[in-house]
Order: sequence, then structure tokens, then C-alpha cells
Amino acid sequence: MSKSETSVVDRIAQMLPALSDAHRRLADYVLAKPFKVAIMTIDEFASACEVSNATANRFVRKLGLPGYPQFRALLA
Repeated sequence: MSKSETSVVDRIAQMLPALSDAHRRLADYVLAKPFKVAIMTIDEFASACEVSNATANRFVRKLGLPGYPQFRALLA
């Protein structure tokens, strides 16, 4: 599944300049610790980035994914 992981990480890196401050915090965290995010709940991920769960969900949808479980699966 490393091809999928590369794909989602690449997508995040490409979107980085256009992201809001909150989404950038999430993106920076994922880029720094993709495997850690893969085992975190959305509550843990949002808390680690100091954003709301709704913001974390919007970030995942902005990547073109239906939800956080699919996002985690691509990172795992």
C-alpha cells in the first residue's frame, strides 16, 4: 500500500500552499508523522493539531476522500 500512501502524502504536499492555517497544521503533522496519524483516532489527530474534529474531517474531504477511516487506511 506504499503507492497509496505516497499518493496521499504527495497530494497533501501539493496542496500545502493553498491551505488555511488550520488545514496547514494538519498537513504539516501528516507530512512529519504519516505512520503515527495512521494509528490515531480523529479525536487524537485533531487534538494533536489543535483543531476541531470537524476541521480534521473537512481536511480529509478536501483531499478527495470520503472520510477519516479511508484516509487512515491510505496512510497505513
